[in-house]
Amino acid sequence: MPFAVQLEEAAQKNFSEQKQRIFVPSSEHTDTQTRLTEFCRKPEDGGQILLLTGAHGSGKSALLADWLTGYRKGLKGHDMQDVHSHHVGASMLGSDITNFMMAVVDKMRSAYVGNGKILLCQF
Repeated sequence: MPFAVQLEEAAQKNFSEQKQRIFVPSSEHTDTQTRLTEFCRKPEDGGQILLLTGAHGSGKSALLADWLTGYRKGLKGHDMQDVHSHHVGASMLGSDITNFMMAVVDKMRSAYVGNGKILLCQF
């Protein structure tokens, strides 16, 4: 794994943990988290992309950090898709698309190459 990807992964994890600690749930958040879970459990052919928007400081990152922890716990022992989360504000490189794509490719490679789910052809 490239060092830049490792640094960004650590920054993303730290950012997510910080946001999760300050998350204060509400009924609106619970409804949104339920919709997120339903969205992720019904993948379309070719995959899906979720873009969560809202005003600065509205709790988007905290909501996602809290939801993602619970969602991933539900994945353990199941052959279900995982979710790659990325917080643009987590680091100076958070908004760099190249860095983001390197992280996604590295995660997919480590999760799927060698188990028959992805064929990797290098040339």
